[in-house]
Amino acid sequence: MYNVGKIAVVLILFIATATNVHVHNGEEEQGMGFAWDWMLLIFFICLLLIAWVVKLKHRTYIKSLNGLIYLLILIVVISAILTFYPDKKESMVIQHYHGMSYAPDGDQLIVATHDGIRMYRDEDWFVGQGDRHDYMGFSGVNNGFYSSGHPAVDSTLEDPIGIVKGSYDNGELERITLYGEMDFHIMDAGYESHTIYVMNPFPNQQMNQSGLMYSLDQGQTWVASNLSGLTSDVQSLTVHPTDERIVAVATREGLYISSNYGNDFSPLLKEQVTAIEFASNGTLLAGIYTREGPELVQFDDQMNEVFRMSLPLQKQDAVQYLAQHPEQTDHLVIATYNMNMYKTTDRGSSWKQILDQGTAEYLHD
Repeated sequence: MYNVGKIAVVLILFIATATNVHVHNGEEEQGMGFAWDWMLLIFFICLLLIAWVVKLKHRTYIKSLNGLIYLLILIVVISAILTFYPDKKESMVIQHYHGMSYAPDGDQLIVATHDGIRMYRDEDWFVGQGDRHDYMGFSGVNNGFYSSGHPAVDSTLEDPIGIVKGSYDNGELERITLYGEMDFHIMDAGYESHTIYVMNPFPNQQMNQSGLMYSLDQGQTWVASNLSGLTSDVQSLTVHPTDERIVAVATREGLYISSNYGNDFSPLLKEQVTAIEFASNGTLLAGIYTREGPELVQFDDQMNEVFRMSLPLQKQDAVQYLAQHPEQTDHLVIATYNMNMYKTTDRGSSWKQILDQGTAEYLHD
């Protein structure tokens, strides 16, 4: 009865360990860990049955049974340690990024890279779902993202991918327009309006001229903007989240704003602008470079400068991309040209580095 009791206790512990739900990459799964635990359990039960069938002598049988029970206990302990041990971390390298945005729920930061989506949440990095496409002109919206770029090496998509709309949940892409024809590097979409603006490098089947173009109907038709008031090339652009008429652009001369679909622009800043972003609440953010070094500027909905602060960057670095949390507006992330990323949860009073020259640790598959 003593041995039967020991076996029962061990089996209960083993089943409790085996049915534990592992947490991997932030998602619950009952995969190979569960299967291997039960395979080991069946194996040792078979050994016990074999020992019974061959009818070993009583003393030898007891010793054999005790040995198998202790071995089973050891397997349970090892299985429990492996079950509750944190997921292994590996070094992650991002060679290039082409945009970033918080997911609509604000739970994670989405970074579009040269080889797919990367996600940052709960102080850890993760590899996103779907093929590892080279996303260009990435723009987060309230139900996914718009992007252009090139397909992954092993993808069946044509190159370039034109304009696509993607999902963070499953990595699937919806073809919007100019599939297999165009790759837009300077592009943005309104967070709620989904109005798309692009800098078109040359005429194509949908756009009869180069320059700033916009679409109010998911890329079905396009209208050219006049760009009056600009005297140099557009280097980056950002679209107001709800008002499709408002678009801001950065040029060599500074930051400009238009309230009539890019037909007429007026200056906001006559400083070197390195990054611009309309947050989901309509706040306009700009990364600039001054004699003192990199700074961050914020404008209100009337386009008045209301906030300016220095940044924790070396003088030979500057902001390339910006992202503000959709609900907690004191939460900001900046990505720099030297592949460094910093986040703040107190509007810049303190910063934490989350990417160091393109390198960070991440939870692997």
